[in-house]
Amino acid sequence: MHGNPNGRIDMTTRPLDRLLERSSLRRFADRDIEPGVLDQVLEAGVRSASAGNLQPWSAILVRDPDTRNRLASMCFQEFMADAPLHLLFCLDMHRNEVLARAGAAPYTAPSSFRHFWVSFQDVVIAAQSMCTAADMLGLGSVYIGTIMESPSEVREMFSLPSGVFPVVLVCMGYPREGTERKAARKFSRRFMIHEEKYSEPDPDDLWADYQEREAHRLTPIGEKTELVFRTACANCVDEAFAEACMARARGQGGFNEAQRRFGLHYRADGMPCGNLDFVDAMREAGMRFFERWEREDLVMSMQESGEEAD
Repeated sequence: MHGNPNGRIDMTTRPLDRLLERSSLRRFADRDIEPGVLDQVLEAGVRSASAGNLQPWSAILVRDPDTRNRLASMCFQEFMADAPLHLLFCLDMHRNEVLARAGAAPYTAPSSFRHFWVSFQDVVIAAQSMCTAADMLGLGSVYIGTIMESPSEVREMFSLPSGVFPVVLVCMGYPREGTERKAARKFSRRFMIHEEKYSEPDPDDLWADYQEREAHRLTPIGEKTELVFRTACANCVDEAFAEACMARARGQGGFNEAQRRFGLHYRADGMPCGNLDFVDAMREAGMRFFERWEREDLVMSMQESGEEAD
């Protein structure tokens, strides 16, 4: 159990321990989060680090059971419906546009990749600050990345104006009684932290570390999984590669975790599909980070002709 179920920080446990022992929660108690506890979690997010203190993010609190059920269906995660609180974290360029207009200032953030780059970071920083605060207060949380699969529907559901785009959903609540919270094993630090410059990992050393991390787990080979895996391999490279990968799987008695993750779960032949659809969805939301700014074309044209821009 992390933290204190009464919404107070348990000072007998070091805050660092909670960071080192954190784990995602997917089994939630049928219990609402007390207003005083939630206030502390939200305030931790509002006070999180922000580039230029622009705070270009918003979070929508979702408590309504029907909406939570709908989100669970959209995200293909049934357990989400049991979480008493969903927090939809959005990249928000709209609020600062309203601010700029109120202050008679120019504003082009929705057309700036630089703004997008730091704003996306701010969204995630705020979300993690809230999740960390939740852990310290006896709550648990889990990130739901599949919210990104339905950006237009989500924008309509929550009346997101132009300049606001959903990034990630967090489910939050108290752990169900008897829930075991066990931190997931991670890569050894030597593969993650580099001194002065990037160090290329030794493939054999990396594989051995990964196998230990994943407890040498194997997924059984079945008719359907073999077809899916073969197809992914062939689509990404060719049939010879697919046969070589299957030979490896048979020789080891099943799909190793790398094969399961990239060939069956996060399918390598499917993950890049629809890239431009996401760009189009952001464009529909008034965000044109990946396009040339129209004013930039004008300025460049005038520079080439020797004119001065107003």
